[in-house]
Amino acid sequence: MALENKLGIGSSPELARQEELISKKKALELFETGYLDTLVASAVL
Repeated sequence: MALENKLGIGSSPELARQEELISKKKALELFETGYLDTLVASAVL
């Protein structure tokens, strides 16, 4: 049984596909707007 989600999709494979598309679109948006260039890298010890 699939849990309720904001997309209203009941099929787990379809939900996974849609989540992947959303993630890729967001990553592309962050890259194209230059937002990633404004972040400062930090070392984790």
